[in-house]
Amino acid sequence: MIYDYAIEPDVLIEWSRDQLISTYISESFGFGKTRLMAEYPNFKKWKKQFNKAWKQTDISDLDQSRLVELFLLLTESRIKRPFHGYDGEKEWLANAVIENRCGKPFKGIIARTNSFSKDNILPNDRVGSWDRNRWCTDISKRIPKTDENISEALSPIFHNCMDFTLVDPYFRASKEQWRKTFGCILKTFMAYRSSSDMYCIEIHIAEHLNAPSAEHLKKEFCSKRFTEILPPNIELRVKRWSQKKGGEKLHDRFLLTDIGCVQSSYGFDHGTDSETTSLTLLNKQDCSLIKHQYLGDNPAFELDFEFLVK
Repeated sequence: MIYDYAIEPDVLIEWSRDQLISTYISESFGFGKTRLMAEYPNFKKWKKQFNKAWKQTDISDLDQSRLVELFLLLTESRIKRPFHGYDGEKEWLANAVIENRCGKPFKGIIARTNSFSKDNILPNDRVGSWDRNRWCTDISKRIPKTDENISEALSPIFHNCMDFTLVDPYFRASKEQWRKTFGCILKTFMAYRSSSDMYCIEIHIAEHLNAPSAEHLKKEFCSKRFTEILPPNIELRVKRWSQKKGGEKLHDRFLLTDIGCVQSSYGFDHGTDSETTSLTLLNKQDCSLIKHQYLGDNPAFELDFEFLVK
């Protein structure tokens, strides 16, 4: 639901020359959208190439204004990714093709030309009519409510985010249906990642009728049957919230990440074969609101307690 696109720095200048294309790209990328620019190579190198291309090109003041807007939009929310090196003696596209083959594949590579005749390269002269398999993305999905379907539908996000917070008021570590999905999610999250790096993940649950005590809840999360699904380089923090008097109720389920947020209509636990759930990518404003409610300095709920799973 959130995909990364490698974008050749020179292409931005060509986009800025055309109002319609510039608008099309602006409406297609950015936080709260299904497409984000991959940081490839690292941002310092990418920006250096962009500035070089800009200085070598004569463009009007109006085009420069559009160029600055495109630059800010695309670089505001970037997908950071480990990559397998960058050969400064080779052109950007040649490096991107090698990276796509040796590392985590890009959803698409947007370049000036498709000189390598690869199906995942989206040439600039065909903007607006790019291959549907590489360009078309879903902002929402209705899927069977199973561990594999949930993790598969969210895999583009888990492959690209740096951390995540799972908000499910009814999550119970003692119940197999939640352990099963969470274990599947963690496997998806760890794909393409180094086992030597540490990652911080949070699970947020709610106080409700017959909710276990803090001591009992901690035992559930720290039990062997739950901790055995945690990779050794995952630091998991659990927070339990309760409703403030007259405040927002704890019911909705969310996946909150650094690159976007998704709402699930029916939770993240493994259900029966006949159950389904809708996953919807939140726009920038709604994502900011939900993050503020749970992760902000003044949350919308009362924090009962929190602990690290060890």
